[in-house]
Amino acid sequence: MLAGKMAYGVDGGERVILDQPLAFWHHPRHRYQYGAVDARGWDHHWVQIRGTRARRMIEEALMPLSSDFYVPVPAPHLLAQEFRELVAILEIHEPRRHPEAVARLERIVALIVGSETVPVDGGRRHAGVEALAATVREHPETTYDFEAEARRLHLSSSHFRRLFRRQIGQAPTEFLLSCRMRKAAYALQKPEAQVKTVASLLGYDDPAQFSKLFKKKIGVAPAHYLRAYPQ
Repeated sequence: MLAGKMAYGVDGGERVILDQPLAFWHHPRHRYQYGAVDARGWDHHWVQIRGTRARRMIEEALMPLSSDFYVPVPAPHLLAQEFRELVAILEIHEPRRHPEAVARLERIVALIVGSETVPVDGGRRHAGVEALAATVREHPETTYDFEAEARRLHLSSSHFRRLFRRQIGQAPTEFLLSCRMRKAAYALQKPEAQVKTVASLLGYDDPAQFSKLFKKKIGVAPAHYLRAYPQ
């Protein structure tokens, strides 16, 4: 939900009024009651997913975040943009766009998981960690020295890693790899894209190493992914 007010209840329980940007999810085991509070309506996006992988996303990534089945999100417009682009892909109804849709959906889940408001340092989220994560998302091709970043933020290495995982949802190096492979997936969709060129763009001199990491994160080898987007 990007804007507006929503009445929200689960399994026939008391409904609450939610009036801030948030992400919410459903699971077949539960019954949900929700809708706009007044005639002004609400601005929201949604997508229905199914299958084993989808169930794991919900049960292992989303449901542990909150027993209320929703969480506030710190970057609502970014999340909304991801939803709009996912819906645009799905409305084309072309099987060859499926890998792109999956990658976009996983980015949405990653953004939601990364927005989990776990109390940190007395309930505050470390602004320096948030800013660093935003920089990594924007420029994943850069080489980062996370030990140096910890010193810059006046944190011990262990405390920095703990804060990063709790606030962002992944360890720093794993988060960097995820951001790199998402950017690689988008780059491979462009006309005349080549695996070797994309690998170099992301800072990998060895295309074989890049291919191994890409398959680990995206689920298919980059050459196979590239063939899903014939030039």
